[in-house]
Amino acid sequence: MKGLIALGAAVCALAVGVPAAVADGVWVGGTVHGLVTGPPSGGTEHPEALYVIGPVSRSHPLHSLADARKHGFGAHDHVAASVFSGPCDLMLVVPGHKAAKGSIETRMTLTPTGTHPLVYAVRLDGRMLPLTSAARIRQAQTSGLVSTVNTHNVISCTVSAG
Repeated sequence: MKGLIALGAAVCALAVGVPAAVADGVWVGGTVHGLVTGPPSGGTEHPEALYVIGPVSRSHPLHSLADARKHGFGAHDHVAASVFSGPCDLMLVVPGHKAAKGSIETRMTLTPTGTHPLVYAVRLDGRMLPLTSAARIRQAQTSGLVSTVNTHNVISCTVSAG
């Protein structure tokens, strides 16, 4: 648990170094959508969760190593609940207290506090499924298979359709 708290604190410290605009992809309901991020807008809106998972495809991550490395991360994917524009809070998806061999799949991913396992797939209803939707992440969290670490790193996000 100390490691997860330290991980969240270190990622939180990255908020100052967020670039003006970064274009990526993001999973929404199992489909890849466009994602543009930037520095926080300073508004008072409640931030939406922007989940950070291990890349579903090792050879085609949605957030490439070339860009992610600038922020202290290895290649990874993002997941959002819906198409939206506004503040978002980075939430790392890590193994939960009920995770066991064969119940989750992780990729060791560089983070600002070192290399850690980020979950990208879980066994739900007897099948291994990729975490390509916020609903699936919440279901895995309820089952204790994954846990989320709130980085408290709020940035601006625009998740576009298609």
